[in-house]
Formats: sequence, structure tokens, C-alpha cells
Amino acid sequence: MELQIWEGDWGLPSIDHDCLAVLAYSKFLNLNIDVKKVTSYWKLSSETLPILSHNGGNINAVKEIFDFLKTLNASYSQNLKSKENADSFAFASLIEEKLSPALMYLWWVDDKTYVELTRPWYAGKLLIPFSWYLPIKKRIRATEQLESASNRISISGVELEAQLMKDAKECLNLLSTKLGEKQFFFGDKPSVVDALAFGYLAPLLNAPLPTVVLQNHLKACRNLVMFCRRIQDVYFPLSPEEVEKNRQLAEEARQKLSEDSEFQHKRRNMVVAVALVAGAMLGYALLTGLVQLEFINVERRSSNNSSASVAPALNNKEDEDVE
Repeated sequence: MELQIWEGDWGLPSIDHDCLAVLAYSKFLNLNIDVKKVTSYWKLSSETLPILSHNGGNINAVKEIFDFLKTLNASYSQNLKSKENADSFAFASLIEEKLSPALMYLWWVDDKTYVELTRPWYAGKLLIPFSWYLPIKKRIRATEQLESASNRISISGVELEAQLMKDAKECLNLLSTKLGEKQFFFGDKPSVVDALAFGYLAPLLNAPLPTVVLQNHLKACRNLVMFCRRIQDVYFPLSPEEVEKNRQLAEEARQKLSEDSEFQHKRRNMVVAVALVAGAMLGYALLTGLVQLEFINVERRSSNNSSASVAPALNNKEDEDVE
């Protein structure tokens, strides 16, 4: 059994929410699956990931993959009561209807995120021409899906982003309330809802997003943050190589911050030094007479000019009297 997924980053085994959700659920079920991270897009049998291959067949719809994986460990999901099963379905639908569209917009439609993060990331993982073609195609498809949904509920393009963010924040609040102080949403074992929630929340939490409104709202839900960290630590622990890589990245970031701070101090010191040298040189020039300053009494000069202008007028008047 083989599972094809998008490659991971930011401490996650995959950055794609569907791939991450399926991967998490397979870990919950303790299934032995051969995971392959896609690097050659042209070899895919489908344009979407994940793809689960088993006995010569492929499954690429997330719900169908979940249903199939359940059959491989049926006893795992039988612990949920009938009411919990109904609630599980309701919360899974909530995530798909409220959170998924907002994240689709954030990753693929939001200009800043697309230009600075999404497009460069996918372009860096794929070969030409797919590095150019795939991000554009996924962005067009996401835009069409969101516009189609907004037309059905009579939302203008200007209001679309605000409505999506509002729905997503409400969804995060409901998930946070449902989770409470528990480790998982239902019972003492993670369920499909936990897999879906982790798949959507973990990339939102870990990615270096330039547009951070929704990310900051998630960080404010501390129990959801701890939920993501807990699943990541238990089911996806970092390898020694990844730990070392993260340490190096953190050290590079610290050095860069230190160098930037040092550069600012050096620049400030240079400006102060130049000002002091210029002041000293000007003072020396004044004291030695190399530079002389001439002060003019403006009022006196103005008075003289007025007298000079009055005199000709008086002379002209005397000439007229003589005549």
C-alpha cells in the first residue's frame, strides 16, 4: 500500500492539508503505509494529491481514503458512541464548509501570500515547466471555486475575503470550545475530526505566512496550538537530521538578526562620527580665520535705504517749487 503526498516543510511531513490529514489518520490507525513524496508532477495518475494505491487501484478522494483506511482497523473507530459519531460528522462538515474555503483563499488567492510563499514554494519543488504551470493552474481553479460559491450566497467580490475570514474565525472558536482541555475532540483517541483539524491547522500555524490575520487568531486559541504540537510530537517526531537542520536555521536567523542590529549601530555611529568631525573642522576654521562670518544689521540697512529713497523725492519737490 502506497500513499503519494506533497512534500513537507516547516517541521511538517506535508504542507498540503489533505495529504497531512490522511497521513495523520493512517498514523492514528497504526497502519504501515509506504509514503512517497512527489517530486515529479508528470508521473502522477491524478492532478490532485493524496493518492492511495492498493492492489493495483488508486483512491484520491480524501473521504474515500478515510473510509478505506477504517476497514483496515475497524475496531479503532467502534469506540465512538452513536452521538459522538454524529457530532464527529458535524464537525468534519464544519471544517470543510467554513475553514477550508478561507485557507484556499489564503494560500492561493491572497496576492501577498501567493507571490511571497505559495508560488515560490511549489515552483521550488517541481521541474520546469510544471514549476510555472501548476501554481497558476491551482490559483485559477481556487479563484473559480470561491467565486462560484460566493455567487450562490450573493456575496460580492469586495466582501468575499471578509466573509471567508469571519467564517474561519467562527470555526476556530467552535473547534476550540469543543476541544476544551481534552487531548482529542472525541474520547481518549484521535478520530477523523482530529486528523482533519490537524491537517488544516498545522500548516496555518507553522507556515511563515505574510498575511497573518487568521494565523494570529489560531495562535490566540491556545488549546488548538497545543493540540497541533501534541500530534506533531507524538505521531510525527523530527528525525535527528531534521532537528539539526532546524537548529541551523534558527542559528542562521539569530546571526542575521544580530548582524542587522550591528549594522544599524554601525550606521548610527558613522553618522554621529561624521557630524562630530564636520563640527570640529568648522570650529577650527572659524577660530583660525580660514572662514569668516559677516553679520549685517538688517534694520540699519533698511533705514538707510528708506532715507535714500526719501531724499530724491524731496529734491524733486524743490525743483517743482523753483519752477
